[in-house]
Amino acid sequence: MKCNAKSALLTFILLTINVSVGNNTGYANEWQADHYDKNAINWSATNISFLKGRGYLVGEKKRTIATFDHSSGGKIGSHYFFFDVISPDSDFISIYGEWHPALSLSNLFNQTDTIWKIDDILLVGEYDYGSNPVSSFRRYYYGIGVRIDFESADYFNVNFLYGGDPSVPGDTEQISVSWGFPFKVFRVHGIFSGYVDYIGSESYFVANIQSQPQLLVDIGRVMDFKNKVYFGIEYQYWRNKFGLQGVTEKVPQLILSLTL
Repeated sequence: MKCNAKSALLTFILLTINVSVGNNTGYANEWQADHYDKNAINWSATNISFLKGRGYLVGEKKRTIATFDHSSGGKIGSHYFFFDVISPDSDFISIYGEWHPALSLSNLFNQTDTIWKIDDILLVGEYDYGSNPVSSFRRYYYGIGVRIDFESADYFNVNFLYGGDPSVPGDTEQISVSWGFPFKVFRVHGIFSGYVDYIGSESYFVANIQSQPQLLVDIGRVMDFKNKVYFGIEYQYWRNKFGLQGVTEKVPQLILSLTL
């Protein structure tokens, strides 16, 4: 890939480095990374999650995943990162992580009114890194994001990105949708969250679609730890996984998420 994506990503580092970090209350979970309260001076959320599943088509059939994620921001923007330690209980440990900086154009130019359900427009970037005992890769993306104001949603975001893997010829597009809908059924509180990524073809990799919806219940409330301990299920659907034609993964995973 051209160096433009790397330069853009470095620009995001400089633009977001001064964002204040504070405390954010609400439904914190693995994918609340994209949640952003534009009325807050500053906010942050940090979580550790543990997932267990079986039926994977690439790599080990059964695996445990430990995830650390953090998001923080303020009026000018936000950033989110996570990293997965995959199969830490095996001899083939893999690491995967992403960093997502976002600069709020609406607040930067003092245009804070919601227009047609669009709550904010952002300049966004993405850096992906993966590594295992035999190989590693990096990907860079940059583009435009919108935060959509749904009354029942904690967050609903759509990002339009361009970039890819600099080690292979060409670039590609990516469209990412993420959401978080808190719910209450009788006395049970929880959140339905997740994301869908579409990544176009690049070099010898075909287009692929990945989605990981989660249904989490706030079990911490039973022990007076409101919004601190979640348990539920995550379903991973990945068509043409890693851009490999015909490899479609469908895996349910149990998940325990702890908010720090």
